[in-house]
Parts: sequence; C-alpha cells; structure tokens
Amino acid sequence: QLIFSEASLQQGHAQSESTQKDAAVSDGGSGTVVVMKQRGSSAQHLADSTGGPVYDAAICLSRYLAADEASNLPGKTVIELGAGPGLVSVIAARLVGDGGYVLCTDGIDTTVELIAENLLDANGQKLTNAAAAKYWWGEEPEEVTCRTWDYVVASDVAYDEEIFPYLMIALRAVMKPGSIGLLCNGTRVPKAEKQLRRMLEAEFDLTVVDAEHLESSEELLVPEEEGPAGAVAERKRRVMPRRMNLWRITCKPA
Repeated sequence: QLIFSEASLQQGHAQSESTQKDAAVSDGGSGTVVVMKQRGSSAQHLADSTGGPVYDAAICLSRYLAADEASNLPGKTVIELGAGPGLVSVIAARLVGDGGYVLCTDGIDTTVELIAENLLDANGQKLTNAAAAKYWWGEEPEEVTCRTWDYVVASDVAYDEEIFPYLMIALRAVMKPGSIGLLCNGTRVPKAEKQLRRMLEAEFDLTVVDAEHLESSEELLVPEEEGPAGAVAERKRRVMPRRMNLWRITCKPA
C-alpha cells in the first residue's frame, strides 16, 4: 500500500472512511492510499525477474505526474508502455479525470490481467476512464492506434539493450507532434541506459528532469493476518536505493 501526499490526488477524490483512517496511521499524517496487487514471488521481485511487482521507477514517475504535471493532465489521453501492475496508469487516470482517458499496456497476457485488477478508483471501484490492453511492441493493435496520445509514459524499460529497438518502434508509433513522453528508470545498468539515451536523442528532443525530490516512497505496512496479536499498520518513508533517471521527450520539429 502506497501513500501519496501530493495535493492533486487528495482534492476531489473522496476516499472511504477506512482508507482515510489507513492514511493517517502511525504518525498522524494524511494522504491518498493506493493499493496495488503484485504478481510473483519475493525472490523474483528482488531479482527484477518479473513484470509483476511495482518497481521504484513507477513510484517516482507517478509522484512526478501528481506533483509536477497534475495541472496539465485533466482531459488528456495517456498511454503507458510496459506497465507491469499499472501504478502509473492508476495515478494518471485519477489526474486526467472523467474527460481524459488512460490506456495501460503490457506485452504479457497475465500482466494485462493483473493491470485490469488494479485499475480502481480511490473507493476501490473500477475506473471508467482507463483500460488495460496487450501491446507487443512492433504490432499495431486498434486500442493503441485509434487515438492520439497527449502523454506517453514508461518506467523501468532501460534494463535490457535487446528490447531497445522494439521500444523505439513503439515510441515512433505513439509519439506524435505535441505528445509528451516521460520515461523513468532506476540506475541499474549505466551502459544500457546511456545507449537508450543516445537512441532517444537521435529521434526526439530529450530533457533530463530533476527527480531527486521524488526519490522516496511512503508506504503503509499492514501486519499479516497470522502476525502477532495487537500489531498495527505502520507508516514508513523509504528512500529509493537507486538514483532515478527521468527523461522528457518530444518530437523533433519537422
């Protein structure tokens, strides 16, 4: 359970009484609780060997949308590439409002199913302005090609050089003049990240965004049912172990 203290997520988004209580535990603070289902074992999560968990880059990018892009997002269309459980899309859907639309995509069928389970509003109801879809980079599904996307977002896609050509194909397909691309990655393989940046700069205008103020995560640690009697939820802020790279891209002038 993640706690977002950004005001953009608290205004106009009613939460249930129990959710509000969860957000205020331990230190008396407040915030918007976002509960995300994950897939895979703890060992897989630690090894970064599955698209099932919520990685820090997704949290960082979500916080950036809520803190720095919130005023620009109402009514906008957003597509997320390689979404994993879909945290960025959940936050984007709350920010674009009823007049906007978010498509949350991944190339793995089971991950798309997980996304669909996570596309919920602040009261745990299915989001009406967001959908999950399979997008295998290089293909052109109708859900992806039928709209013009104002924002293209992706997190943790810079870890494997073999996928970079396919990522570039996807970006060419969805980035149009006027689109804003936001890519966030935790520093993991510097050589690969430098290679991806070179590829992006060859085709897009790229700006490095200062993400230092976003490199922490506030989480609600809920005791397991079989845990000790009387245990209470604990609110904790965790500093991300990896430095975050956040890039903003736009199409080069014709």
